[in-house]
Amino acid sequence: MKLEERKQNSFIQKSIFLLIIMTLWICLGTGFTVNAAQREDTKLLKIYDGKSIEASQIQFKAEVATPDSNRIDIYRSEKPVSQGGKLEKLDSFRVIGDFWEVLGDNLYMNYGDNFKVQCYSHDTCVEGNLTFVDTTAKAGHQYSYRLVYGDMVYDPDSGEYSVEIVSNIIDVKANLQTPELYKCYSTDNKTVNLSWSYIAQADGYRVYRYDNGKWSFLKNVKKRNVISTTDKNVQAGKTYQYRVLAYRVIKGKNIYSSKSKARKITLKTATVKGDYQYGSVYGPYLDAQHLAQVRSVVQNFKINYIRKGMSDYDRVLTAYNYLRSNCSYAYKGWQYNYANTAWGALVYGEAQCSGYARAMKALCDAIGVDCRYVHADSKASNPSHQWNQVRVGGKWYILDAQSGGFLLGSRTWKKKAGTSWDTKGLPTCSETFESDSMKYKRIKHHKKIYKRIIKSDRVEREKKKARENIAGNYSASLLTKEIRGLREATVEMKVSLKFRKEKENRYYVFSFYGILLATIKQGDPDMESIFTEKSYILR
Repeated sequence: MKLEERKQNSFIQKSIFLLIIMTLWICLGTGFTVNAAQREDTKLLKIYDGKSIEASQIQFKAEVATPDSNRIDIYRSEKPVSQGGKLEKLDSFRVIGDFWEVLGDNLYMNYGDNFKVQCYSHDTCVEGNLTFVDTTAKAGHQYSYRLVYGDMVYDPDSGEYSVEIVSNIIDVKANLQTPELYKCYSTDNKTVNLSWSYIAQADGYRVYRYDNGKWSFLKNVKKRNVISTTDKNVQAGKTYQYRVLAYRVIKGKNIYSSKSKARKITLKTATVKGDYQYGSVYGPYLDAQHLAQVRSVVQNFKINYIRKGMSDYDRVLTAYNYLRSNCSYAYKGWQYNYANTAWGALVYGEAQCSGYARAMKALCDAIGVDCRYVHADSKASNPSHQWNQVRVGGKWYILDAQSGGFLLGSRTWKKKAGTSWDTKGLPTCSETFESDSMKYKRIKHHKKIYKRIIKSDRVEREKKKARENIAGNYSASLLTKEIRGLREATVEMKVSLKFRKEKENRYYVFSFYGILLATIKQGDPDMESIFTEKSYILR
């Protein structure tokens, strides 16, 4: 053999050897690789738009076409694959899900087999445009993700069921959740009180203040459980803004969240409208100092949360959410820390029903919404309970911030709170608030559920199975225990029940995924107490 030929063959052999070595290195270095039985195909599996969301969870979107495969696997590496990260299976989803939770009109959620990843879909199937959420991510870490069809699927090129389809790989960094600065107020125009939301993975918080045309660092709070502070270096008559961020220490280095939305405060005598005289409905025994503090908090709520052009509904909802977020139930009793007044609810942050109702009255008075403070009488089933009536869109509704009742009608609220009372002299609240758009969406949503269940080939099998376990025609009262025992069983209600009406004047009651729970006779007196207009899911 000529010398040149031997050199050429030697070069080819060395090249092949190096290629083999590099392939082995890649395989060993990255863990999961695309082998001969696997093919990357972004037309069937594609992931994109990865980002960190609340609680340091990672979300990414996917385009999924379903071939002949039974499941989809989610793979994750603890560091980017490009940096030597090893892809390992994190969770799996069956392509056709069995236990999807209804989140709203045409939106469903399901957990993976390991309960580490959530999948959000527009149908009860892992197919189409999806959203996956990794709930186990840790702040400050960067991950790689890949989707894989977990079973052998049909390869149109070879005509055999031998190829697994894999998606592309994306890298995403998990960031800290951004805290919400939800309290910013002054009770004396000499100090500013700040409170923010707790961040589970944070090691501390940094507070910033806007003054004299620039943002500057104010304070470092080094404990994750401390979620409040006081700015004592302020001047009366000036306006300040505040922001807060969370941080986590990883290997001696600080990892920061984004800064919260700024909250503004003007240190001047509060001027919002309301009854701030001694004997006020906000607290009959509150002195001038306590009432001034209430007024200051209410004014700063109006400055920070109420915007020009808001509807009555938006303003009341904003006040309701603010009160619910900034006040907790006073378990020590109404006698402690003015828990039966607006001061207890808005300044101290703890109250009972009377404090909630008085505080809501103060907030509504300030934002220009008609509101009444209502106290049950001696004839009521709960004579000590207190709540509000508010006028939205020209109609009166019941609002019970302590119990969680928002814009309810008399019948709905009576069943929810279990309280009857003398309504003489009070405006009527006959209907629960529901816009035409809300009503349309609900009807449309239930029609879809009904059609899907009827078309399911499992319905008849499940009916037969259910009849063996649930005999006869249960009354709604007897159904309560059965239904509540099924986790997240979605039951058809007033609007949808009319689509399920049978010739025998009965309603078939199904769980969401088509299992017959029972049949209910039309006209059962207990139906109204279980199947309310708003209660779609019984937990």
